[in-house]
Formats: sequence, C-alpha cells, structure tokens
Amino acid sequence: ELWADGMLVASNEYRYLNGKLYFRTYSTYAGEKALKVISVSKYTYTGDLLTTVVENVLERHGAESDIITNFTYTEDGLIKSARKWNINEYGVPIVVESAFTTGVNGNIIKISEVTTTRGVRGLPSVYTMKYDDKRNPRYGLIDPLEFTEYFSPNNVVDLNEKTFSDEKSTQSRYEYNADRHPTSVNANDLLPAEFRELVK
Repeated sequence: ELWADGMLVASNEYRYLNGKLYFRTYSTYAGEKALKVISVSKYTYTGDLLTTVVENVLERHGAESDIITNFTYTEDGLIKSARKWNINEYGVPIVVESAFTTGVNGNIIKISEVTTTRGVRGLPSVYTMKYDDKRNPRYGLIDPLEFTEYFSPNNVVDLNEKTFSDEKSTQSRYEYNADRHPTSVNANDLLPAEFRELVK
C-alpha cells in the first residue's frame, strides 16, 4: 500500500503459486476511500528466472492494450537486458530496450535505455546507481519494471539520470531497524539541498 498524508493512494495485490509471483493487481485511489484497478500483470518463468511480464492495461482511453516485457540473464542468473513492447493509445508501436550492468553483489549499477518509436531509435538514457548495504524490502516484489527495486537486493542511495536533454541526481537517506530493513526514506529529488519525506 502507498499512503500520502494519511490517505491510501495506491495498492498492489500479489498472487503466488509454488512460491513464485504469478499475478499482480495495481489499483489507485478513485475517491470516497475506494481503489480502482488500473492494471493486472502476469508473470512467466523459465526455471527460477522471471522471463516475461504481460501487463494488461485495463483502461487506456477506453481501449485495452498489452504491454509485454521480456528479460534475459547472464550465466550467473543476473539480469542482462529487458525489451518492452507495446502499442500506445494512438496506435503507435513503441519498443524500449534496456541493457544492465550488475555489480558483484547483484545490484544494478547502470542501465542504458533506448526507445524506438515507429522504427526510429532515440538517443539513449543512462541511469547509474549507488547502494547501501542493507536489505531492500521491495526486492522481488513491487514491479519488475521498477528495475532497481525489484532486481537489486540493496537500497539505492544515489541515482543519476542522464537523458539527451537533461541530467539530474537524486540522493536518498534511510532510517533502519535492528533487522537492517529501512523503516523510512527521505529523498532530495525536488531540490538538491532539501530532503522531503518520501515513504515509510
């Protein structure tokens, strides 16, 4: 659940089979303390590795659309690449290809991302991350398309985003409990000199 100012604004529900996540339902606030289902994702595995995610967007300007992401891995089982394909609400095919660099402890330390629209490749966006040495509570849980949260066992403390038009950096600082799990995180993604409470 995601709460803001004491109000429930979004929720994820998970269904498992034999210890593996097979369905995820994502809902957002729809007024009167109600949640509205936005999408349902289905997960497919090859052995123990997640290889395909199909996200059925239930409402997109009145049309249904499947967003398919395929994952590949190194021989050590670390994520190597992701290819996301969908047709947007205007009927335009979009492919997003991501290549990953993973550190020895399994954390994703770099992502290079290229978007192709109508067969035209855009300029790459590059994301670089630094981590703490504590346990990431979202590891293997939240959403595989949130790559650093799902695939990295530790928590991001510094994120640098470099696109063709902009470059920005976000730092996060955590409070931890005795089990080395974060209990809250503050981020300075609004102003570099100021931290705001992000989530507990």
